[in-house]
Amino acid sequence: RIQILFETIGMVLKDCVRVFLFLINIITVLLGVAVTTIGILCITKAHSEPLKDIEHSTLVSFVAFLFVIGVFILVLGFIGCFGSITQSPRMMCLYMSLETVIMILEVAAVIGVLAYRTKIKSQADEGFEKYVKKYNDNTTDEDVKKAIDVIQENLECCGYNNTADYGLISNAPASCCLEEVPSYISCPANKRFTEGCRDKLASFVNSLVVMFGAVMGLAILLSAITILGACYVRRSGEQYDKIA
Repeated sequence: RIQILFETIGMVLKDCVRVFLFLINIITVLLGVAVTTIGILCITKAHSEPLKDIEHSTLVSFVAFLFVIGVFILVLGFIGCFGSITQSPRMMCLYMSLETVIMILEVAAVIGVLAYRTKIKSQADEGFEKYVKKYNDNTTDEDVKKAIDVIQENLECCGYNNTADYGLISNAPASCCLEEVPSYISCPANKRFTEGCRDKLASFVNSLVVMFGAVMGLAILLSAITILGACYVRRSGEQYDKIA
């Protein structure tokens, strides 16, 4: 009876692990579709102003990287789904190998972001300052203006140093107001953002870096759990593979 009990527990545990792997890989497939879609959007936006300053070779490399990552994630998801359903040791072995590669890349990504944290903040700072000064130019892309507006509205600030970055106070955008108004001039004095975005943007970028590190840490932990689960399914499916 004890042996039967252990066998029953083992079968239930195996099915739970299989369902877990299947659900995880369904999410992985959706993630792969999302990353590939982002790559396509990057191509359509390649000639917009924010990307004009990027070297063509750098832009092509970035888009190609997104496509490779997207396809890789899609393949990984399909292999994981198929392997968890069939319990094929060969499929699970391939899946574990790919997951191991991903976990190594995740660790490398965390190390890279932490190592270049200062450079990332510096580039964000310089980019924002540059486009604040060009905000009222007729040649400035509308997407750039919207991006600046979103930053100012969410961080509750105005300009890089202060509203003087826009020249005349009438040139300051309506996004420098706490309320929704047609223009900055029509904004009540006590609702106007007068503080610059420099320090707030730096804090925001820093929080994003910390958040990225935390998310990647969870992703690494999930990858390790997934590899262990795949290993368990592979071992339990050896008999099936021999029969097949």
